[in-house]
Amino acid sequence: QHRAAHAPQLSIVHHPPASPDAMVDLARNHDVGLAQEIMDVPNRRLCLTNKAFTYILAGLAVAMTDTPGQHALGQDLGHGAALVAPGDVDALAGVLSAWAADPATLDCARRTAWHAAVRRWHWEHDAERGTLYRLAESALA
Repeated sequence: QHRAAHAPQLSIVHHPPASPDAMVDLARNHDVGLAQEIMDVPNRRLCLTNKAFTYILAGLAVAMTDTPGQHALGQDLGHGAALVAPGDVDALAGVLSAWAADPATLDCARRTAWHAAVRRWHWEHDAERGTLYRLAESALA
């Protein structure tokens, strides 16, 4: 009843599980990815999740919780992302409403996110190549 009164055009569709290798292609059919995290779990405060990278590689605008782990990515994505304070449902709704009301702004956000993924946020970037190996090597030395 609440959804019908406040978001009459919203529909929620549950999709069956799919292969991790298919996620970027499956996400491309959508406009916005939600990288919302809870602050109660220490790992979720600090990490960058696969979903955030999947969304930008698929060219989606991203609504992200402003956690210590996601803050730098959200800042780097610029107009491609909206950083929202943890638990601020009104701010999240405002971001989604703004993108829904202005297709040109949403298109700009999607293109900006995708360009950031191509420019920097991918595993083949020089800053990432071999990083895990070097960290493990120095930890074991």
